[in-house]
Amino acid sequence: MIINNLRLLLFCSVTVPMVLLLTHKTEKAKHLAAFTIGGGILLGIIYGVFNILGTQDSYVLFKLGNLSAHDNLTLSFQPPFFGREVTNSINIFMGLCLLSSAGYRIFILGKAVAKGKELEKKHIFYNLGILIFGFSLIVGAIVKQWWIYYAISLLSITLLGYGVILDIREIRTRMEKVVSFLKEDLIQNIILSSTSENEINNMLKLIGKKNRLDTFLVVKISSEEPDTSKRIDVHQKVAEISLKVLSQLLDQADYLLMPLGSSRIGICVSALQKLQEKPGFLIDLSEQIRQEVSLKTSTTVTIGIGSSYEKLDQIWRSYHEALNAQEYAEHSHGNNVQQTDVRISYPFTDKAELLQAVRLGDNECGMKILPEFFNQLNVFSRCELNIMKSRVYELIGSFVDSAILGGGDEEKLFTLSRDCFTYINNTRNIKSLGKRLEAVFNNITDIVTEAHQDRSKSIVNKARVFIENNYQAPLSARDVAGQVFISPSYFKHLFKKESGYSFTDYITSIRLQKARELLLHSELTITNIAFEVGYQDSNYFSTLFKKIEGVTPSHYRKNHQ
Repeated sequence: MIINNLRLLLFCSVTVPMVLLLTHKTEKAKHLAAFTIGGGILLGIIYGVFNILGTQDSYVLFKLGNLSAHDNLTLSFQPPFFGREVTNSINIFMGLCLLSSAGYRIFILGKAVAKGKELEKKHIFYNLGILIFGFSLIVGAIVKQWWIYYAISLLSITLLGYGVILDIREIRTRMEKVVSFLKEDLIQNIILSSTSENEINNMLKLIGKKNRLDTFLVVKISSEEPDTSKRIDVHQKVAEISLKVLSQLLDQADYLLMPLGSSRIGICVSALQKLQEKPGFLIDLSEQIRQEVSLKTSTTVTIGIGSSYEKLDQIWRSYHEALNAQEYAEHSHGNNVQQTDVRISYPFTDKAELLQAVRLGDNECGMKILPEFFNQLNVFSRCELNIMKSRVYELIGSFVDSAILGGGDEEKLFTLSRDCFTYINNTRNIKSLGKRLEAVFNNITDIVTEAHQDRSKSIVNKARVFIENNYQAPLSARDVAGQVFISPSYFKHLFKKESGYSFTDYITSIRLQKARELLLHSELTITNIAFEVGYQDSNYFSTLFKKIEGVTPSHYRKNHQ
C-alpha cells in the first residue's frame, strides 16, 4: 500500500504536471507551473488518504517461488469514505488531463501541417504515447481491471521510446552541423589570429580534439579537372586518404582536418612529442600522404609544413609558414613536400596593421608600414617574382575583404582588384610590383574613406530628420543614437564633426526656432508654447529663450507683432 501511494503521489505531483507543462510550451503555461504541481501534490495526498481509509484487507496478487506479492483490497461503494470511488476518480481525472493535453497538441500539429509547416515526427510519437497512456488509465479505472492499464502501457512506452530515438537522431544531426560551423570558425580564428587561446581550446574540446594541436600543414591539390563536381570528388578523395594516413600514425584527438577553399586542405596536428621521438616525423607523414594520393588518384599534391609552437594561440604562425612553404614547393618542385625555413619569418604583425589601416581608411598610417612590409615579404618569398605575384594577389584580396568590412563599395573594389590583377600578371620585375601595390593601397583606402564620409553624412542626416520630427519629446543623445544604430559617444562626436553643432545646441536651436514661430503666429500662452516645443518647465524655457535671443518670450512677441 505504501509503495502504491508513493507511486501515485509521484505520478500526480511530478509526471502529469511535467507532461502538461512540456506539452504546452507557452508563457501562460509557465506561469501556471506552481498551480499545476501544487494541484498534483494535493490530488496525490487525497489519493493516499482515501486509499488507506478505504482499504479493508489485502490479497495475494501473484507468487514467485517462496515469494508472494500482495495488493490492498479496497471494496467498492464502502461508506463512509468510498475510498475505491475516490481513488478511481483521481485516476480517471489524471487520465483525462493526459488525454486532453495530448489530443490538443496533436490537433495543433495537424493544423500546422495543413498550413504547410514541416512536421516533426518525434512530437507525434510523444503525444500518441501520452494519449494512449491516458486512455489506458481511464479505461482501467472505469472497468477496475488494471491489467488493461499495464498491457497498454507497453505500447505507450514503445511510442515514447521511439520518439526519444528520433529526438536523439535530431540532436546528433544538429551537433554535426554545429561541429561544421565550429570548424569554419576555428579556421578563421587560426588563420586570422582573432581569438584567445582559451576560446580556441573550448572550440577544440567541443569537437573532441586535444588542446595541444601545435603544427599546421597545408595540402594543395593540383587538379586540372574542368568539371566542378569531379574536382569536388577529387578533393573529397584526397581528404579521405589524408584522414586514413593520419589515423594510422596519430590518435584521433591529435589531428584535425579542415577545408581551406576549393583546392587546399589544412591539417592541424599535435606533433611536438612525436618530433622529440622522431625528428623527421612530419616529413614522413607528409610524404606518406603525397605517395598515397599519387597511387590512388590521378592528381598530385604539394604539402607545406609549418613550425611547431607550444602555445595554441601561436598556431596561426604555423599556418602562414605552411602556406608559404606549400607555395614555394609548388613553384619550385611541383609534386613535393616543403618544410618552412624557420630563419625567415612572415611579417604577420605588419600585415595585420595594414589590414586595420585599410578597414579604417587610414592611408597615412598604412603608407608608413607598406614599403617595409613589401621588402620583408620579398625576402620571405626568396626574391622570386612568381612567388611575390602570388603573395600580392593574396594581399590585395585581403585588402578588399578588409575594405568591405570597413564599408567600402564592393563593386568599386572588385573592379579595382580585377584591373590590378591584369596589370600584376604582366609585371616583369619586383620594383614595378611594389609601386603597383602602393597605388592599389591608396585607391582602396580612398574608397573606404569615401564610404565612411558618405555613411557619416547619412547618419547625421537621419538624426536631423528624427530630431526635427520629435523635438517635442524629451530627447537625449542616447535616444537619437539608438535610432541610427551607433553608440551615444560616437554619435555626439560624429554629429559635431558633420554639422558643426553639438547635439544639445542643435536641438535647442530647433526648439527655439519652433518657439519663435508659435510666438508670432499663435495665441498660445508662454507655458503652452514651452510644452509644445519640448520643455516641461516654462521658467527654464523663458530663461533659455532670453539667454539665446536677448529678450524674454513675451517681449519677443510684443516686439515683433
